[in-house]
Amino acid sequence: MYTKVEYNTLLQALFDDNLLQAVMRVYEKKQDSYVPQEYEDSIKQLSDMLESSQYTVFCNMQELFRKNMLYALRFGLCEGISAKMCFCAREWMDVLFHMFTEPNLLTEPDMQLHKAYYQRHCAIMEIFEDLQAVLDDRSKKHISAAFSICEKRLHGTLYHAFVLGYQLAGDMMPAGMSSYDDLCSK
Repeated sequence: MYTKVEYNTLLQALFDDNLLQAVMRVYEKKQDSYVPQEYEDSIKQLSDMLESSQYTVFCNMQELFRKNMLYALRFGLCEGISAKMCFCAREWMDVLFHMFTEPNLLTEPDMQLHKAYYQRHCAIMEIFEDLQAVLDDRSKKHISAAFSICEKRLHGTLYHAFVLGYQLAGDMMPAGMSSYDDLCSK
């Protein structure tokens, strides 16, 4: 049996930036509308346009998004595994994601159940609003573009982690079994 410290250490090693980057590569391949260069261009423009203190605040917002993406990675994977164990048909996967997983993490009030995630979300929103209040129109355009892309990436992380969990659970089931009910009835 693992201690809580050992368990958390193993989980942190599993759900790290390497897995997040791999999920982001899959997301980028699947998205026609997402252009990594657009995001990089906005970041470059902002580094040139913002004052040093403003850019530091913007970088803090990006870091909070990264931490929430790591949380979404773990949450989505676990939700996908749970969904597959309860429901067998592939056509249910997207329905389950949009009905349960997505609103649970990405909308209020359910989002509030994930305390650290929610606190970071609130901080992101506050930083975004504060920057919007003091920047010129050109800078606002780039901040808005970067913010929008970060939100899309967060959603993409959650979705692709869910799909990964769903497929992993399916791969672990014995031949002829498609849900937990099938396993229990044998």
